[in-house]
Amino acid sequence: MMPFMGLVQGGPHPRRLRFLVILPLVWAALCWFGWVYPGADRSLFLTGSLTGIWVFFVVGEPASAENLLLPCMIAGVATSMVLGYLLDRARASLLLWSLFALVGANVAGYILLQGYGDFDQAIASNGSFLAYAACAAQLGGYAATVLVLIGKAFQGVPPRGQEAAWRIG
Repeated sequence: MMPFMGLVQGGPHPRRLRFLVILPLVWAALCWFGWVYPGADRSLFLTGSLTGIWVFFVVGEPASAENLLLPCMIAGVATSMVLGYLLDRARASLLLWSLFALVGANVAGYILLQGYGDFDQAIASNGSFLAYAACAAQLGGYAATVLVLIGKAFQGVPPRGQEAAWRIG
């Protein structure tokens, strides 16, 4: 079996559209939450909204920070739909994705807060713990998506040196 076969060809099961709907909705909700609690200079909002900020490299920066949300939201939802479609085609487990997202969000939150060395200093720098929570939740979702897609892409790939045995059986 070739790598990425499950992503390109799909399988005999009917298509599920769970991630195609869930991933953009979760991302949009977290993006809005990050907009409400953006951190200093909107840095945590921009860090968390990686899926949507690519649009500013294409169309240019908006004239004011207030015009960031709508283009970012549109581009991010479109990108999340593509990633959700890939997760659905790979028949990824929602439970596994959720567990990876939870672990990824905790790790990202820990790293974000440890960047200041002191919890109180971190909160003073970005205004709210909720700014960190929004950013960390989005980063956890990205980590879960990447890990599940990589895992699914190489699922069924034989160990090195055993390719012939896998083809025969």
